[in-house]
Amino acid sequence: MKNQHLRQILKETEMSAEIVGTKVGISGMTIRRWLLKSDDFEIGPTYETLFKAAICKMVADSEISPDTESAKWAHMDFYLVRKQTRLSSLEFLEALDDAQSGSRDEKIVVYLEQVGSNEKNRTEVDKKEKEIISFKSMGQQWSENITCLLNIVKSSDLRIVQKFLAYGALFYLILPFDFIPDSIPIIGYLDDFAVLSIASTYYMNLKNNKDIQSESLL
Repeated sequence: MKNQHLRQILKETEMSAEIVGTKVGISGMTIRRWLLKSDDFEIGPTYETLFKAAICKMVADSEISPDTESAKWAHMDFYLVRKQTRLSSLEFLEALDDAQSGSRDEKIVVYLEQVGSNEKNRTEVDKKEKEIISFKSMGQQWSENITCLLNIVKSSDLRIVQKFLAYGALFYLILPFDFIPDSIPIIGYLDDFAVLSIASTYYMNLKNNKDIQSESLL
């Protein structure tokens, strides 16, 4: 990562060095010292990873457009690996704390419910239904899981809070990167199929326990 990337990030986010530093996990003073150097100054691979993860998080939070040069620079390497940025999100860490005594799947359910509780994330899922349906071609189990979750979000029999998990899992599916940070040993790396399976299994268990209308899963 070169200084020119840093200058571009500050320009496109319209954030101060202190605010960007907070998001990246370094001091604003450090960023300001770098800015005194030339555009070709190498900031280093460790910081580059932190900046790319922070920018991906800002894109997810609608703090910066995915069409900016900074976003494209940040996403490029991560996307080639497999929708692959593991982000340290405050919401995710809070979810883990709230469900600390639960199993791995229970912790993931809590996290996905938080993702689905965000109205912007739910709107994005509704807008990209065709893209979501296209994943059914991945196999029968993919198709069954996606059908289950889409039926949940479309159901008129369920309250919106009952749909948060389904929305969270489908939002995770259409993101160009992963939310779950690799630094959390309890969770580690999860692919899209695992997330869909956990969410759909949760709803099937509710169906079996008569906690939701069976028609919602058909």
